[in-house]
Amino acid sequence: MRPGISLETLARAGVRSVTADEAKALCNLSEAGLFLPYHTLDGVPALDNGKPYGRLRLANAKAAKKYHQAFGSSVHAYVPPSLKECAPGNDLFIIEGEFKSLALTESGFPAVGVSGFFGFAEPGGDKFVTELADVLDHLRPARVFFCGDSDTALNYQFSVAAVRLATLLNGTPVLLPRIPLNGPGKGADDCRAALGGSFADWWRERMSAAVSVHAKAKPGSLACELLSHEADAVALLDSEAREKAERRIVEMAAMLERDPLAQEKVIVFAVEHLRVKRAPFKRAVAVARQEMRMQAAQGAGRAVNMGSANGLWCREVFEVIGAEVYFYAQNVCRMCEGELVPQSAAEICSFIDEPARVVPFRLNAKGEQCPVRFTESDARILLGAWQDSLYLLRVVDVKSNVPVLAWDGNAPVLVNGYCLNTRILAGGEPLELPTCEQAVAALCELLRDYDFTSPGDMGRAMSFVFTPALTQGGFLGAGRAPLFLIEKNEASAGGSLLVKLISRIYGQPPKPITQLDDPKRLYEDVSAKLLAGDGICYFDNARGNGLQRLPWFESLLTEPTFACRMPYKQGEADVTRRVFAVSTNGALLSDDLTTRTVKISITKRPDDYAWHPWPEGGIEEHVIANRSRYLGAVYALVNDWALAGRPAGRTVSNFRFHQWEKACAWILEKHFAGLPLLDAEHKEAQKRLADPDHDLLRNLLRIVLDGENRAELTASSFAEIGVSAGLLQGSEEQNKFRIGKALKRRFPHDGEHSFDGGRLRITRQTRESASGRDVSYYTIHREDQP
Repeated sequence: MRPGISLETLARAGVRSVTADEAKALCNLSEAGLFLPYHTLDGVPALDNGKPYGRLRLANAKAAKKYHQAFGSSVHAYVPPSLKECAPGNDLFIIEGEFKSLALTESGFPAVGVSGFFGFAEPGGDKFVTELADVLDHLRPARVFFCGDSDTALNYQFSVAAVRLATLLNGTPVLLPRIPLNGPGKGADDCRAALGGSFADWWRERMSAAVSVHAKAKPGSLACELLSHEADAVALLDSEAREKAERRIVEMAAMLERDPLAQEKVIVFAVEHLRVKRAPFKRAVAVARQEMRMQAAQGAGRAVNMGSANGLWCREVFEVIGAEVYFYAQNVCRMCEGELVPQSAAEICSFIDEPARVVPFRLNAKGEQCPVRFTESDARILLGAWQDSLYLLRVVDVKSNVPVLAWDGNAPVLVNGYCLNTRILAGGEPLELPTCEQAVAALCELLRDYDFTSPGDMGRAMSFVFTPALTQGGFLGAGRAPLFLIEKNEASAGGSLLVKLISRIYGQPPKPITQLDDPKRLYEDVSAKLLAGDGICYFDNARGNGLQRLPWFESLLTEPTFACRMPYKQGEADVTRRVFAVSTNGALLSDDLTTRTVKISITKRPDDYAWHPWPEGGIEEHVIANRSRYLGAVYALVNDWALAGRPAGRTVSNFRFHQWEKACAWILEKHFAGLPLLDAEHKEAQKRLADPDHDLLRNLLRIVLDGENRAELTASSFAEIGVSAGLLQGSEEQNKFRIGKALKRRFPHDGEHSFDGGRLRITRQTRESASGRDVSYYTIHREDQP
């Protein structure tokens, strides 16, 4: 049985099911299916090489092959058995496919089937195949309707075939009845099956609206006309059909390379009716064109005339390599071991100087092509010509080794591979997102061993986990993410490990920047990470006022781009989609830098703490083995926020990075009850970050407590302790003056004071000394001590 055709018609045509053995005897292929015997107009079998000819419709059809004919056989036209009974002088239909011709003929529309758009002509295209020539001579049609499926308006080759048919018919009108993209079926037989008795009237409407073809018409113009009629149908396609239509239109535009006016019309149609962006669509066309060339050349390189203008040969070379390279941070890059590598002249030279890619030549005095080498000097010219060929390159804003959940302007989408619209290059396998409840449980379990100083610190740590997803996916728009400063009360509290775990979740091998004392080296290290496309950049164990001595660091956190410089490489990187972090147990920030910072405080667990026994041996190994689980958990929560309309949380402050705060506050409020984001305690912590003496006092007070010294201490006593511990290096008077000033500024009056986020209580009492001067005495207690 076949759709749109009665069993009687199939039987009269001799269509029958055959086994693999029968098919082997009929057409030399051992596969079961439906065999369609071909006949002449007189009803006798059509012969090929002296044997009856027919085609096999495979039972297990593949996308690339549905029909088979014997190897070495010629092209034939399929003539339905009742065609000779039709009266001459009426319309004739030529349609791709035997079953479609049977469906039309049975409906009263005499049709001949051809095995492809160009199946009406003999090889060479200068005359009709024998069976069709006999039909045309007998029926002498007044008009010929050349019929395709619903997707032929998206196929440039159909227009080429239609013009060629009109040329062969030499004056007989040729018309193209259209099945719209959103029609009742793909082909005429499918439409007849769907419409039943109303098919004939519906088909006559197709005929009345058919597009006329002239022998001298340009195929590109005809293709654009057919495409223009599909504007309304495109708007009604579902997402899957729309995506398929977009791919077909990209291919059509690529085929119109030699007809730039028609190509431009196709691009305008895509922009207006598919709502795609012009530049990414043009890049897709360029990539498709190059792939077609490579397939046509079957491995042969593109001949490039190096004697032409630099702009011309550079564009030709970029057309060749555009599908193999990327453009990132104003550099032509290639992928190597998961990283984007900016290409030097030497590197791109060796890449291009490959016969399968480019065959450079120059013309001699006789106009003959003389092969030449593609030199490093040529490569430098090429790398400097990217502005004029940018549409040929795959521009990358975000590089990730794992899938990226991205905001495409309307909804969140999961990106694998390269996405033109979002300019994201993502690796990894597709993800399945868990429920939000499962996501929360997984992330809380991951941080179970951390002793955060307060619920707010845990809320900020959890927000740190979300932030790379928010930035890389473009969910914050033009907004930026703050600097995350992980402060430890002691060494080995896990601050650096927290950054490593988050890096592992996002598929980035942890590569901390540790040389913080050399500003030049630090600038080059940051440049290297940005040029490699790393999404998370962090500084390990920052101390003292080193971050204050970096005038470029503050602009790195607020300006959209950063001028990268390192030996032999440079570029301008977009940093709006990056996350920066610092681990420290005593770094000093400037006032401006504190307004760009979110602080996470961690307390070291006691030595006898029972750590969770991760089955993989350690928590970092556990994250590596379960990356998809934790990444899916993060994306599930971000996706939930995005689908809710990207709302703001109820409790937000006037923090500098307000888009980030709104998103994180909402996620915490909905899914992590009791974990605040930027609470009053955090504001106080920000102030302490810019206090040059806060860490000095904290270290001195801890030394006193560790020594179990409960006596009252003066500024002089603290200064002596600081010298002994190596915390102070000035003269005795300088040290006493600095400590006394710091104590009075932090504890300005007698009474009890809270210090270090409430972990310490300091009692100040002023008494007159024997010399008659007022002296302040300080007593220190931990918060949990009486």
